[in-house]
Amino acid sequence: MGARSTERQEEERGDTASLTPVADQPLHDRIADRLRDMIVSGELPAGDPISEKDLCVHFGISRTPIRESLKVLAAEGLVDLRPRRGPMVSEIRAADVADKFDIVRMIEGYSVGWICDHAPDAAVATLRALHERLLDAQRSAKPVEYFNANERFHCALVESTGNQSLIDIHRSLVAHLRRARFQGMDQAHVGDHFIDEHEALLEQLMARDRQAAVAAIELHQHNVERETLTMLRGGTRLWDDYR
Repeated sequence: MGARSTERQEEERGDTASLTPVADQPLHDRIADRLRDMIVSGELPAGDPISEKDLCVHFGISRTPIRESLKVLAAEGLVDLRPRRGPMVSEIRAADVADKFDIVRMIEGYSVGWICDHAPDAAVATLRALHERLLDAQRSAKPVEYFNANERFHCALVESTGNQSLIDIHRSLVAHLRRARFQGMDQAHVGDHFIDEHEALLEQLMARDRQAAVAAIELHQHNVERETLTMLRGGTRLWDDYR
């Protein structure tokens, strides 16, 4: 019997109330979405073993869709599948975080240059509106809302190019960095300097100053990377520090 058929049977008999139904989305993908959120938020901490039995009880299903979901997360680098020892939440590795920030910085640098050269004023106005949401979250001292608004702002920079391949690569990298950035951000207040850097970037975009805009986003991402790694080393265990 195929895995999809087995999953349909599990879905029929299991209590999946904690999973948001999505049309045509396989059960194991829905479980992967939920587990990904649990890992990113720290509910499943880095380095902790993952009990398939406990997950079966939690979701009210058997191991087949659980194992399929863990394979998805292993491919994303969030889970390590260890033979004879069981799965575990992957460690956060400083070198991996730094490598991904390098690529994000290059993609966003290209994107703001493209915006200066090609994007209509309406695109910059959209970015300004997203930044206002970020400001509201900061003023209200809502770190999770701030984090989400900030991530949306940076994704919108790349989406403005209309280059779907670039958008997909950037979105994947942002997803990989989300755990490090969220857990690092949770340990400190949101710095005003990041807000000021966004403001400076928006000013350069409105002025269509390509060189200054690229320099602004590169400086911002350098600062985000440095602060993320600093805060992580002060709390969340980094694998590089234990080798």
